[in-house]
Amino acid sequence: MGPLVVIGVGIVIILWILGWLTPRRLKWLAAILGVLFGFRYLALGNSFVAAGLFVIAAWLVLSASNRRAPTLMSLAEARDILGVSAEADEAEIKAAYRRLIAQAHPDAGGTKEASMRINGARDMLIKHLREQRQSKE
Repeated sequence: MGPLVVIGVGIVIILWILGWLTPRRLKWLAAILGVLFGFRYLALGNSFVAAGLFVIAAWLVLSASNRRAPTLMSLAEARDILGVSAEADEAEIKAAYRRLIAQAHPDAGGTKEASMRINGARDMLIKHLREQRQSKE
């Protein structure tokens, strides 16, 4: 192994130990390294390996950027899913979310789709509340 590879692996291990390198950031780092090594192999004339590295880097970026698929629902639907009123505050929304996700989570016998809808409803309502709060300031 070259000295740069050893130094790079050492830096990654140190960052992981310090807690900065989360799995999502590790994917981004691997994607950047894939692109850099892809250009290196492209310059060396090995376009097959370079193409493979570029494809892997693109997949890593796409998988790291979207944790959840966007949900297409109205605020009224989100409130109905969680069973909260229009005047519910963040604490009520979180309490309703915890109550429902305990039943709908796949580990508790629920379905992935149901837990995704509950997560989407919670995210939408909390985001809406925070936007309202910011617009008042």
